[in-house]
Amino acid sequence: MKKLDPDNSNGFLDSSAGFFAESQTHAISLARMLSFAADEAKELGADDCYLLVTLALRDLKEQFGLKYDDIIEMCPELN
Repeated sequence: MKKLDPDNSNGFLDSSAGFFAESQTHAISLARMLSFAADEAKELGADDCYLLVTLALRDLKEQFGLKYDDIIEMCPELN
């Protein structure tokens, strides 16, 4: 992600590393919420909802390379 920086000679400031870290933190929080929603849908017998939520969770994990340990360690307040 590039932000306009008038003091820089090319006019842009590269902030992709910070953007990725912030995005990954948000992805981990979203993964925790989706995991909880999947558990609730399964308990209620809402099979269609469970399928959609688990597919979204899988895609999120693949996109950000998240592992189960990442989700637990990065959000201890939700344990």
